[in-house]
Amino acid sequence: MSNVVSLSTARKRKKVYRCPDCPKKYDSAAWLYKHVEEVHGDLIPPGVTVKQYVFNRKYNKTHGSCVICKKETKWDENLGKYKRYCSDECRKEARRRFLKNAKKKLGTGNPASDPEHQLKAIKGRSYSGEYTFKDGGKVGYSSSYEMDFLRFLDEDMGFPSSEVEQCEIIFWIKLNGKKRFHIPDFYLPSFQLIVNIKTFKNMNSNIQTTGKLRQKLSDKAIVDDGSYHYILILDKDYTDFIQMMTTLKELRDSDSDDDGNKIIVIPEY
Repeated sequence: MSNVVSLSTARKRKKVYRCPDCPKKYDSAAWLYKHVEEVHGDLIPPGVTVKQYVFNRKYNKTHGSCVICKKETKWDENLGKYKRYCSDECRKEARRRFLKNAKKKLGTGNPASDPEHQLKAIKGRSYSGEYTFKDGGKVGYSSSYEMDFLRFLDEDMGFPSSEVEQCEIIFWIKLNGKKRFHIPDFYLPSFQLIVNIKTFKNMNSNIQTTGKLRQKLSDKAIVDDGSYHYILILDKDYTDFIQMMTTLKELRDSDSDDDGNKIIVIPEY
């Protein structure tokens, strides 16, 4: 299992940004890019940004590859990475394969215990819908709070639609003596980040108590899995999320060794 660290602990780590072409190193990505552009600018190929050049040199790449069909993918300057999929078709195919594998593991039987059936039920709710990003891509949501999060990613954070997915990763919990599954709200694949969006306002006491218990069990299941960074966002407060994204980008861009640590942010509720 990976170690779990808080956001504040992760931000205290010393991050090192090394030049790919000389021994110089810096304590911020901005200074590294400035150095590379000024000192090694003649090495940057035409049509390639400084950030892309550093990424290519660090990971020995010349282009991105679609995780499905292996065709070349475009560079995303905002995220500082190549896109995971070359087209919407490949993105849909990735989801289809995931659901097929999940169903194979779980088998058939009671539809209510089938994650694929549950995902269809969630998307079919009267308050579910699709948010359209500025780039034209669409991402589904199943509550007004989830829709607001997508709007925040699009308008305030500049996220492309291709880097946000309705989560289809399954975690198992045990509630009232019965085995149940939990499907989080969103997944940001480039950062291996799972996001849950919740509110416990305007609920009667019985529903709120059950909801909080189920959420705590779900939080624990995600943390115990140890494969993902995780954040729970309550009542549209995105303060911790903004800080978390800054930290994850810094860790990704630096040469620091994270020792497999996963950052977990779960506010009190």
